[in-house]
Amino acid sequence: MPQYLESRMQITNYILLFITFLLGGCRGNSDNNNRKYTYTSENGSYEPKMEEYIYSPFGCPFQVTFLSKPTISTESFLDNINILRAESAHLEIDSEKSFVRAEFIAPKKKIDLKNSMREVLKKYAFANGLTNTIIDFHQNELGNIFKLEGYKTLKIENESIAITYTAECYSDGNVIFVLYGGCPSESYPSNSINNFYESIKKK
Repeated sequence: MPQYLESRMQITNYILLFITFLLGGCRGNSDNNNRKYTYTSENGSYEPKMEEYIYSPFGCPFQVTFLSKPTISTESFLDNINILRAESAHLEIDSEKSFVRAEFIAPKKKIDLKNSMREVLKKYAFANGLTNTIIDFHQNELGNIFKLEGYKTLKIENESIAITYTAECYSDGNVIFVLYGGCPSESYPSNSINNFYESIKKK
């Protein structure tokens, strides 16, 4: 099974591996923490079946819900010199050929929202080779939100696949919480990406 996110400089390669992974199958995840259950009956007995995983790193004022337990790491696409701590979680949804990711970043200094957040998303777009990118800003009950949309074409086994990527960046000036989602453009946005973005809330 491929190992994803070996370094923050390999994000573009990660997308290629992810598409290959989708074509080849899906692995399972299990964990005893942060998950919701439904119960199935077999021969009169009930056993838990894992469904959703609520992800909220320590010190983060936000939480988001994954369809199942994501892979969690301490990698960040930003320069580690400028951050105190970083953590990310990602999940591939084979049934919808979709990818979702959340990243928590604690900068060393309070950030200038309007300038710094745009730079965060520009770096992400550049690292992934996204084209025709659009960055927008708005506010709601969750605070300041920057949104990114971009596109990339991958060639898998001589077939070109157009991918649409989006990101939503939330910040209160002290921390950054970014949600990412991507899938083939012909089916974007998938239900899993919509549900992922809509699940974010403050603690």
